[in-house]
Amino acid sequence: MKKQLQKKLSAFIVPIAIGMMFSASANAQIVYTDVIPDDTISQGTYNLDLNNDGTNDFVITHSVTTFICAGQPRPNRYIRVTPLGTNQVACYSGTNATKMTLNANIDASVLTWNNSVNQLMASRTYHPLGCTPSVQGGQWINAVNGYLGLKLISSGNTYYGWARLNTLDANSFTIKDYAYNTIPNQHILAGQTTVTGIIENSFASSINLFPNPADNQLTISPDVSGGKLKIENVTIYDLTGREVYTENHRTPNSNPEIIIDVSKFPKGIYVVRIQAGDFIATKKLIIKK
Repeated sequence: MKKQLQKKLSAFIVPIAIGMMFSASANAQIVYTDVIPDDTISQGTYNLDLNNDGTNDFVITHSVTTFICAGQPRPNRYIRVTPLGTNQVACYSGTNATKMTLNANIDASVLTWNNSVNQLMASRTYHPLGCTPSVQGGQWINAVNGYLGLKLISSGNTYYGWARLNTLDANSFTIKDYAYNTIPNQHILAGQTTVTGIIENSFASSINLFPNPADNQLTISPDVSGGKLKIENVTIYDLTGREVYTENHRTPNSNPEIIIDVSKFPKGIYVVRIQAGDFIATKKLIIKK
């Protein structure tokens, strides 16, 4: 089962942890799909439809071939990815798929993009001399939360995305989630599930967060001079897109300010999503200890 989440956010430009700053249009959108439950594949294939349009874009395969060693059949195991059509996968060498880490940049600057079939992620094969499973290949042996960099070509446009997987040696793989940026030729960070940099609008500028940096308590204060603005929902994400706080504020409240206990938040940078009616804004929050 797949759960698709479309995140539309309007606000400021968030400084990314790697020290770079990015911007996009106010209509920028990350389409994120959570695979629920996580799908583990052993001796089979996973058909990845990155943009959920009903057409498969990539195929990830776990396969086993038999190698006869000392008269006994031995299994050689492989995990591979094949881009379909003109789509491509980020590679580090030849047709070896790169295992990217969280927040790695995915765009045209990636060193190599490859359209070849059966690009190797991980393999575990028997050595012909010792008949032991000592030969391993690829960057994805026992990977935990590794990211595939993906390039999707659709209607003549290029889109960048990622898929997150675990691999158990080369015995199986588990796909957990994936996402892509709907703006052609716009970068995405590995693991990014929300738009973290977009043009500020008047609604966003009417929201104040203080203190910022915060350590124990955060106050969200809207500009109510017009008498119409009422915050209905507040959600806070870390920079991986993981939701760490959410609360509904639709109940009547004479005090328009919202106070949140952030004393247990780990130090770092967060994205605060504030909704009032049809308006959505995001603000950068820094937690210091």
